[in-house]
Amino acid sequence: MINRLEPRGWISTNYNFLTKLKEIYLIALLVIGLILLGIANYLLFHTIVELIGVITYTGIFIGLYNAYVIKKDTYMLYISLCAILVVGFDFIHIISYEGIGILSNLTEDLHFKTWLVARIIESTTLLFVVSGTNRDKNQNLRMLAHMTFLILFTLLLFFYNNFPKTYVNNIGVTMIDRISTYSIVMFLVMCLIQVMKNKETFGEYNRTLVITLSVKMFELLVFYIFIEYTNSVLYLTHVLKVLSYYLLYKIVISVCILSPYRELKMSEERYRTIVEASYNGIIIQTGGKIEYSNSKLLEIMGYTDAAEVLGNSVSDFIIEDHIECCSVLDYTNEVLKRQKKLPSIEKKLRRKDGKTVDIRLTGIHFPTPLKNSILLTIKDITEIKETQQLKELIQEEQRLLREALEMDRIKTEFFSNLSHELRTPLNILLGSIQLLEGGSLYDNKELCHSQLQKRIHVMKQNCYRLLRLINNMLDLTKFDSGYLHMNFTDCNIISTIEDITLSVVDFARNKEIEIVFDTEIEESIISCDLDKLERVVLNLLSNAIKFTNPSGKIYVSIKDEVETIAISVKDTGIGIPANKLNNIFDRFRQVDSSLHRRNEGSGIGLSLVKILIEAHGGRIIVKSKPDIGSEFIVKLPVRSLDVKDSSNNIVDYHSNNIEKIKVEFSDIYF
Repeated sequence: MINRLEPRGWISTNYNFLTKLKEIYLIALLVIGLILLGIANYLLFHTIVELIGVITYTGIFIGLYNAYVIKKDTYMLYISLCAILVVGFDFIHIISYEGIGILSNLTEDLHFKTWLVARIIESTTLLFVVSGTNRDKNQNLRMLAHMTFLILFTLLLFFYNNFPKTYVNNIGVTMIDRISTYSIVMFLVMCLIQVMKNKETFGEYNRTLVITLSVKMFELLVFYIFIEYTNSVLYLTHVLKVLSYYLLYKIVISVCILSPYRELKMSEERYRTIVEASYNGIIIQTGGKIEYSNSKLLEIMGYTDAAEVLGNSVSDFIIEDHIECCSVLDYTNEVLKRQKKLPSIEKKLRRKDGKTVDIRLTGIHFPTPLKNSILLTIKDITEIKETQQLKELIQEEQRLLREALEMDRIKTEFFSNLSHELRTPLNILLGSIQLLEGGSLYDNKELCHSQLQKRIHVMKQNCYRLLRLINNMLDLTKFDSGYLHMNFTDCNIISTIEDITLSVVDFARNKEIEIVFDTEIEESIISCDLDKLERVVLNLLSNAIKFTNPSGKIYVSIKDEVETIAISVKDTGIGIPANKLNNIFDRFRQVDSSLHRRNEGSGIGLSLVKILIEAHGGRIIVKSKPDIGSEFIVKLPVRSLDVKDSSNNIVDYHSNNIEKIKVEFSDIYF
């Protein structure tokens, strides 16, 4: 098998070798050119070499200052300041050199003093840099100490009159200059030791730093040791100086420009890999146009080429629903306006093949240089939506199943109660008939009459009971089929409720229960169906009597609530458990549904009451506490029929139909 990586590695290795070979070749040409120039014209040779140093440190200053601007690091700013000081003193050294004729007449050792200060700044700054790589907490103190030393040394050298001269005409450099030079070498040796101790810290630049420092030391030592023996040393030291400038410049440019650039490229590649590996589609949109999209977005949209998407707006691919208040365009504009992340919105996206997918769109402000961009993430939630819909469908099916089972249970319970309600009066009727047929009642004429009246009363009450059950069933059937007819007339609701209440006082008294009637107003004309209202009130009173113990009380009161009339039927009976209150008006429901309950009933009375009240446009409320009592509040709207001279159409309630009361009270045994 052919390894495709081997040719690439071979090409890369050879490319690096050729690059280095080319670099060495150019340096060699420069050295030869400088030496030939020095032989022809030493002054020009010296000036060019020193200018190369000035240019080098200018480049170092620019690189360090740019690093400071990017990183906001005062350490970089300080080093760049030292570099520009070296540039300044080296430039004065050039123009004050003998033969240039610009500043050479000011003082005989000016060019030596400026050179010495530049080298002191250079060497001590290098020592400051290599010994402070850990950026300790005392960094600011170290910078202050270093700058103080440089200022004092410069002032002492230039302005202290008793300070020895560094150069004397016809004699040359003095001992103080040599001592200063050896001090510079000592600083460089200390730099070299620091570099050798911290190899891992400097990494790939360690070897280049060692060579640079070694070349600088060698250049200074050779110059001051052998300068008195041969002038050719001048050419060698200047060439070494150019080489050290080149190596130092290469290090600084690599650290301040090339290394950050490589890190930036690596970071960019890492983030690109992360973005491409994302499960969400990612868009960068600037000025309403897509500038970048990852591969996942193309997959969601059904495209294979990013060029088909770039340049368009994300809103071009969205199907807007006019019912929704927030469009994608409004959303992106709001993100740019607020310059922060906003909550996600859900939309439908049109794919290339015309199909639609459900997406969740999230936007965040994405500032870029000279641009105001927005980063959008698009998540395909089609499967989530389908799963959610399926879950909701299952929940709905389960709900319907529970309701069906509950309704089936209620119906079973209802028919069980209904069969009991039918069988009980029928058994009583059958028993009474059998007793009458037996003839035993006729043996004693006095006993015969009383027993006969008693049996007739029992048979009649159970016939009422059957009639009430049938009437309720018929009314429910009419309501379900939409044939429940309401006969509205205007009536005085106060007198009507009072008359109905008074008509059952005797029945309540038979069970030793007191009924109390109270009203806030004496008259209120409303539109109602008197027959249906009578059934409602009788049913509520029947329930109150049924579930109130002897010596108890029933309070019937009426309150005027301006827009409604509130009719309250309150008892001191057994009350209703809290867990039964919500179902008290449900059809076929009873608080006690057992077959051995203390009171009879089919469980459809209160459901029919609620239907009749709502047919009047009103509502019914129940309040109850076990063993304290219950209160049913009927609220009817205050309104009358729209007829001329309505006062002539008011119907008074005068019910002498004792049969209705007997029917409603048929399941109460006195």
